[in-house]
Amino acid sequence: MKKLKRGVAAVLLITTSILPITSADIVGKVIDKSNKLPLLGATVQIDGTQNGTITNSNGVFTLSGLQETKYVVSIKYISYKTQKIEGVQAISSVEKDTLTIQMEPNEQKLNAVTVRGIARKNTETAMISATKSSPVIVSNVSAQEIGSVEN
Repeated sequence: MKKLKRGVAAVLLITTSILPITSADIVGKVIDKSNKLPLLGATVQIDGTQNGTITNSNGVFTLSGLQETKYVVSIKYISYKTQKIEGVQAISSVEKDTLTIQMEPNEQKLNAVTVRGIARKNTETAMISATKSSPVIVSNVSAQEIGSVEN
């Protein structure tokens, strides 16, 4: 029984010495390139994985639970150009280097938009509106009311 306990303890000791106990992180800040303001809600993701996060109100993000290796990080934000940064090192030390990412606006010119409105004058709503806006006393009968009387 003692040999079994010693064997299990030895296996656990070897396993914990081989596997890294601490995990590494990537910490950064996403800002606008022109005015240096933080971007709230930018999506930061490690390419090829589901590991991702969004920036907080200060533009700061943390990708946790990583191995100490280099990654390709993608940053996306509405109306900004998507950026891919290669060779981002995940660090497990207490003092982490903060990665600063400057996003460039994706300026696109749009074509003119034409809005057309059609006023329907044979409805009950149109009749009430015309009565209210009239400078004199008016009594109106709508096409809907005429149709309901005939039936």
